[in-house]
Amino acid sequence: MPPSLERIVRVSLREHIYQLLRAMIVSGRLASGARVDRRRLASELGVSTTPISHALYRLEQEGLVRIDARRGVLVTSGTPAISP
Repeated sequence: MPPSLERIVRVSLREHIYQLLRAMIVSGRLASGARVDRRRLASELGVSTTPISHALYRLEQEGLVRIDARRGVLVTSGTPAISP
């Protein structure tokens, strides 16, 4: 394989959404303190809420969001508490 070509890496939709949301938080596109509307985000990305929910649960484990059953999802930080 020529050195200028990169190998194509396939990832699941769930993983792709996780990486996308994580990048949005770390870059500040989703600012600390912002509320995350799962339905609106799913609609904008053209996916169901299921991969959004899975990604948010992973992001909560990293300390990037807080999920409150009554208040929804809140971005807590742009810095992960643990490495991915």
